[in-house]
Amino acid sequence: MEKITVYEGVPYPLISINQLQIGSVVSIEGKQCKVSDYDNFFTKKFFEERRRHVFAMVKPDAYPHLGEIIEQIVSAGFYINRLKSFKWNAERAQDFYAEHTARPYFDSLVKAATSGLSAGLELVSDNAVERWRKLMGPADVGTARKTAPLSLRALYGTDSLRNALHGSDSPANSLSEIEFAFGPNTHAETTATLKGCSCLLVKPHAIEAGNLGLIIGEVMAHGFKITAIEQITLSKAETEEFFKGHKDKSPEFAQMQKHMSSGPIVVMEVCKEDAVRELRKVAGPNDPEEAVRVQPESIR
Repeated sequence: MEKITVYEGVPYPLISINQLQIGSVVSIEGKQCKVSDYDNFFTKKFFEERRRHVFAMVKPDAYPHLGEIIEQIVSAGFYINRLKSFKWNAERAQDFYAEHTARPYFDSLVKAATSGLSAGLELVSDNAVERWRKLMGPADVGTARKTAPLSLRALYGTDSLRNALHGSDSPANSLSEIEFAFGPNTHAETTATLKGCSCLLVKPHAIEAGNLGLIIGEVMAHGFKITAIEQITLSKAETEEFFKGHKDKSPEFAQMQKHMSSGPIVVMEVCKEDAVRELRKVAGPNDPEEAVRVQPESIR
């Protein structure tokens, strides 16, 4: 990633303040730029005192409810800075839950963590750790249903081990767990199967409008399995390469290229019999106005 000069005080409406987090990748004039540090003490103080990060994980037992959970996360005012699916092996799960090694439930905890796909999220908000733990509810699902019946664990959990979600318990642990899940040394490989599937992109405007969870929920409700999901940012060059088949066919290609590189997108591998045709039916016509007219139940 190259360095570029950004003038202080100059408005840039294509980037929201939520995207300006250490480690975030933002797109400026079609170039990918990583936020590596704060410019001055006052900016550092503002972000570090008010905008905190927390690592959240949707466990395998709750992964089928990923869309509903993300919808509630966004509704609660959290910004999703990073999102990625993974499937841990026993070694990775043991490393993550190392502090529980001496507990009698450790082996069962590892077994539950490796039983299927999970989704890791880096969430940002004021008092992120406290707010996320409140939204999750008590670790024991029975207790959650009695004392916090609207919490996520009460709604989507099964028992004290298959309790739907994980959340960091302190700012320090948040940083180490975010590094574990998303850092450069992570060993998490893609969960994509590349078999009997199609690719679904959720565009920047839909994410900005808070519709990611709704879209995921709709896709799952139509019988698709989301076998891989990740939030990424594309440069103009990467967007051009990805959509090169449309370059000479669409008069709006330049506008599309600009929009697709204007903010984060979420890319998913979705699987179902005859996945490509079925996904196009669920998505609806390219023109939203036409979709409303001829296929009002479609995602578009």
